[in-house]
Amino acid sequence: MAQGCPRFGGVGHDDARSPEGLWLGGKPSSIPAVAMQASPVTWVSADDPPFIIQHGGPSFGAAGNLDAIAAFFDRWLR
Repeated sequence: MAQGCPRFGGVGHDDARSPEGLWLGGKPSSIPAVAMQASPVTWVSADDPPFIIQHGGPSFGAAGNLDAIAAFFDRWLR
């Protein structure tokens, strides 16, 4: 059996107490229609433009440079 996320008491992804279950409002496998509506896979098709969905933690390396990055894009977009 796969171990769940320690932050959520070690529950698995298909548990109502998991991040997924809390977001959907119940055990994902018991509410498949809700899970389907929440899934990005439901909403993409072959004629959509390319895009990426990423998941990750905060990037502490970039935090100090946000003003410089914003200024660059402000100049570039003008």
